[in-house]
Amino acid sequence: MRNNRGFTLIELLVVIGIIAIITALAAPTFINYLSMLRLKTSSRDLVAYMQYARTQAIVGDESWYVRFIPGLGEYCLLDGTLDTHRIVDLSQYPGISFGSNNANPIDTNHIAPPEDGVTYIGEKVKFNPDGTATAGTVYLKNENGDTVAVGTASATGRIKTWHNFGAGWQY
Repeated sequence: MRNNRGFTLIELLVVIGIIAIITALAAPTFINYLSMLRLKTSSRDLVAYMQYARTQAIVGDESWYVRFIPGLGEYCLLDGTLDTHRIVDLSQYPGISFGSNNANPIDTNHIAPPEDGVTYIGEKVKFNPDGTATAGTVYLKNENGDTVAVGTASATGRIKTWHNFGAGWQY
């Protein structure tokens, strides 16, 4: 009588082959997901810093700024005396940079994204003590063709985001 405990080498190789095929099919989807996740995280962090600057301007009764430096892949949080409080380097989000993968404007109220990804005059947004801000938009993109836009409305200082993950701009 034969002992039937365990697996044969053939059975083990078949299972390993099936796992390899499933992994090969899932890997590209997972890599795209990570890229989109990094883009979403970087844009949420940018919004958080912009909201912080706006709050500090209102509470501290002095203007605060977020200055964008596309050539270095950075943005800075500045107080009313232009002292730097935080520098964020986009290299901490692998594959994320300033710019847009879509040349179309968000809507009829926006211009087409510039090559450097920043429409703010002087490459910075100013948040005033009354809650208002300079109008403009900054674009962040990943290597997979996805883009997120973060903008401010001048009259209200409201910070708004849009995304384009291949199906056109959406709020």
